[in-house]
Parts: sequence; structure tokens; C-alpha cells
Amino acid sequence: MPYADEVSYLANITAILALLIGVVALWYAGRQLDLARKAGSATALIALAQSFRSGWYLVRTSKNDDERGYHFADLMNELEIACAVIRDEVFFDKSKDLLECYLLDVFDGIERDEQTLALLRPCLADATTFENIRVFLRNHRKSAEAFVPS
Repeated sequence: MPYADEVSYLANITAILALLIGVVALWYAGRQLDLARKAGSATALIALAQSFRSGWYLVRTSKNDDERGYHFADLMNELEIACAVIRDEVFFDKSKDLLECYLLDVFDGIERDEQTLALLRPCLADATTFENIRVFLRNHRKSAEAFVPS
């Protein structure tokens, strides 16, 4: 029966090797998913940043108040979408941190500037307008008073 013992020993070694290979494969798959998630987050952030840049450019270069108000309302909708995707946990790690810092800076700037506040007020249609912005600000322990219709 020494032959049966050798086969049993080899079967055990093979099982252990298969287990190790399986663990490494799972780790690798998890790593690839994490990298894909981060890459998707970064790609979305780059697209949002371009959209914000374009929006602010249109606001700054508007020829009259009506045009400026239109472009500012459009930009506010983009900021609302950004806050919504943060609530939906679409962004991860550093991309999320960077977007949150940007949004907090923008909202602080809007609240401090009377001209920008004047552009914001007509955008506040009802209590649900910019709800995601208000939730974002509350989650970051910031005042959301400027984003509440009067």
C-alpha cells in the first residue's frame, strides 16, 4: 500500500497548491476591481472638472445679466449633480476627497459673494431645489441657508 500513501500525499500537495493559486487569483481579481473603480472615479472627476471649468467660463464671459443668470443656473445644476453622485457613492478615495474639497470651496465662495448670491436666488424654485447640495453641506457641517428658498 505504499503506492496509495504516495498518491494521497501528492493529492494533498496538489490541493494545497490549488488553494494557494485560488487565493492569489482572488486577491488579483479584487485588486483589478479596485483599480477599475478608482479609474472610473478619476475619469468621472475629470469630466466634471471640465464641465465646471466651462460653466464658470460662460458665467464670467456672459454679455448681460440674463445670459449670466442662465449660465449660472446651468452651473448650479451641474453642482447639484456632483453632490448627488457623491451621495450615491460613485466617487472613491482621492477623487472623492478632491471633489468634496472643490465643492466646499465653491459653496463657501457663493455664500460670501453678494453678486453670486444674487445669481443664486432666482434659481431656488422650491424646497426641493438643490436638495443634494443642502444634504452635502449638512454632511460636511456647513450652513446651507443660502440654498434654501426664501
